[in-house]
Amino acid sequence: METINKRMKKQSAKTKRAIGKYGVQVCIRAHELNSKDGEGASTIGIYLGLTTRQADAAINAGRELNASELIHQ
Repeated sequence: METINKRMKKQSAKTKRAIGKYGVQVCIRAHELNSKDGEGASTIGIYLGLTTRQADAAINAGRELNASELIHQ
């Protein structure tokens, strides 16, 4: 079984940057708010204290984490 560190190396540079700036939990929460609740980046930014562009980056990072199943362990 792969370790989390090995799986993190497979993430894109943009995802790694967003995780470094906002944290894994914020990225996961942003993705959940977007995919499950249908919220957009501007609303998510208000909820999480981010700008719209930052929220969009966090959403994308959360989506990539979800796709890699890193958050399902």
